Amino acid sequence: MTVTEVIAKVKTYGTHQICLTGGEPLLQQESLELTRELSRLGFSVLVMTGGSIDVSPYLSIPNVRISLDVKCPSSTMEKRTRVENIPLLRPQDVAKFVIQDRADYDFAKKFLKEHPIASEVVFQPTWGSDSSKLAGWVLGDALGVRVMLQQHKYIWGEVPGR
Repeated sequence: MTVTEVIAKVKTYGTHQICLTGGEPLLQQESLELTRELSRLGFSVLVMTGGSIDVSPYLSIPNVRISLDVKCPSSTMEKRTRVENIPLLRPQDVAKFVIQDRADYDFAKKFLKEHPIASEVVFQPTWGSDSSKLAGWVLGDALGVRVMLQQHKYIWGEVPGR
């Protein structure tokens, strides 16, 4: 779809809040143009990124927030995290760690000590993992992060595109 077609479709949903996600939306050549145009039209846009691509072009667009993943070891992609993005995050943005096990939790805790983050920090248990364990670790360490479940999977399951 073209940017114009996407915007026409978005307008049919009757919402003013848009979540740009993927795969990796920043890999799409038109994502920056789409984000700018949605903002210009008065939409609030949350850009969800895996964190491996420079987010700085999106930060000057009004009404845009970034949700940036910091990849943990269980993802086997932790080396892809573009650490240069971390100091760019603003209070309205979110840094998200998807936590599968204690090794991921310990990695995230160490990462937070080494890289102060100005935005909200979310720890999200992987689908099917024991979220109560993660909540207990966070509370036990008084970590000051938010534990957030993958709500869309509770609503729709693992249906692609939902």
